Amino acid sequence: MYQMIAPLSLSRYTESSAVGGIGIGWFLSQVHSHLLAEHGGADPSTSAYLAWIPKLNLAAFMATNTGKNPTAIADNTVSLLKIIIQTLC
Repeated sequence: MYQMIAPLSLSRYTESSAVGGIGIGWFLSQVHSHLLAEHGGADPSTSAYLAWIPKLNLAAFMATNTGKNPTAIADNTVSLLKIIIQTLC
């Protein structure tokens, strides 16, 4: 999580064999004393959010057909994870 898992080969998209491109930036916080790695994004027509709790091998992903209020999408996903954690632990 603290390093790139697999470098992206640009040859997938271009004729270059160089390594580069894009990586995932995780935002780190805590939920019920567990490390939470998360990242989300939105544009005017879509919104997506990924949350991962490595210690519990638990993740949740939510995607919508609206870009309105992406913070609510993240909040709802984390609320769901909290319920699952309470059930598991």
